[in-house]
Amino acid sequence: MSKRFFTSLIFGVFLMLAALIAVPAQETPVDNQNQNPPARPFKIFEELGLTPDQVQQIRRINQERKPIVQAAQVRWREANRRLDIAIYADDSTEDQVKELTRIAQFAQSELLKERTITEFQIRRVLTPEQLVKFRQLRQMLADRVREMKDRDNPNRRNDQPQRPFNRLQQRRNNNRPQD
Repeated sequence: MSKRFFTSLIFGVFLMLAALIAVPAQETPVDNQNQNPPARPFKIFEELGLTPDQVQQIRRINQERKPIVQAAQVRWREANRRLDIAIYADDSTEDQVKELTRIAQFAQSELLKERTITEFQIRRVLTPEQLVKFRQLRQMLADRVREMKDRDNPNRRNDQPQRPFNRLQQRRNNNRPQD
């Protein structure tokens, strides 16, 4: 689960960064009172050294794929919401929950497929050197996320799924008196 989380997180960051490039550049008038340039939280495209042609290709991919991925996200969230309601409803049957689980699994697989297609199309725009640099940046981001998680919860085991029930169970275990 944690490997899938990191993969999703990294992919999400990549898409977010790709979306930043999709926003058309706007020239703002220079204000003499504020000489500081606007904050740019991510410089991944500069670090990768994308050419204007590559930037344009990524913009086009994002414009074409964004509605498809968003629709898949909506279907997945809705399927999960319906499943959650059914699980805790007083009158749900096991067959209903199984069917809604199947629907949620299908929606999740569709979302994964659409994200993968988008990421692969963007990946094909990169040169081999840029791809190596991107992998390095992605690994650095994953390391930072892992460090933050470890810093926030030093007792957390890396292989332990972070599901609500497990967190509740972990709190109970931590509150028990030690023998």
